[in-house]
Amino acid sequence: MLSGGDPAVLFEGSDHNRVVRTSLRGGIAIRVGDAIYVLDGSDADTVVDSDIDGGGAGGMLVRDSMRNRVKRSTAYGYAGAIHLHDANRTLVIDNELNGGQGCALCVRGDRNTIRGNRGGSGNGGIEIDGDRNLVLRNRAVGGFFNPNAISVHSGNRNVIRDNEAEGGFASAVIHVAAAANRTSLVRNSASGGSDVFEPTSGDGIKVDAPETLIRSNTANDNDALGINAIEGVIDGGDNHASGNGDPRQCVEVVCTP
Repeated sequence: MLSGGDPAVLFEGSDHNRVVRTSLRGGIAIRVGDAIYVLDGSDADTVVDSDIDGGGAGGMLVRDSMRNRVKRSTAYGYAGAIHLHDANRTLVIDNELNGGQGCALCVRGDRNTIRGNRGGSGNGGIEIDGDRNLVLRNRAVGGFFNPNAISVHSGNRNVIRDNEAEGGFASAVIHVAAAANRTSLVRNSASGGSDVFEPTSGDGIKVDAPETLIRSNTANDNDALGINAIEGVIDGGDNHASGNGDPRQCVEVVCTP
């Protein structure tokens, strides 16, 4: 085990390092101290089969680096489990993520692959800002502080495919914001969107960007609409919705039960 410090482990301008089957515990005070930083041109580093705990702060930060991998690990941070800031071509695969009051996985960068990760209740979800990121076969759960299970805030041609998304506390379960261009939503499921505070919230899938492809998604048992899209989206067909609070089930795309 490596413990203490802010962070416990620091890679800065350092390539091809491996952290394998290691417990990392950051922390020098309450809410201070991340577990691991990978910074400023640290490329092709790997964290695998490890336990990452920010000691009440953040779990892992990757910044201004590329081709790093986090695989089959458990990550927790009060302020977020894993943050990718201007990180490109990162692989985050088959991890257990809990973001506390932050996001389970915050991605700001291009061509990152987020695959097969799992989050527990209230984990804060997955947030995307950047181009051509792939979010594939994850189980994402919205939390109280970061309500969307999966959100695409901005960027071009991001692909959200084959994900199981739950929750969405007073918000949509999956959300594509207006600044996201040509996003593809394919074969995702979205359930449990809640309208606790706002009667217009609680959609399964909410799309605020035209030219978003919406194909073969299932959105059931949400408090508002199953799929709430704006004019100009691309209806790829085979979308399904039932048991949602709004009797229309879907707008701007055709849904069947």
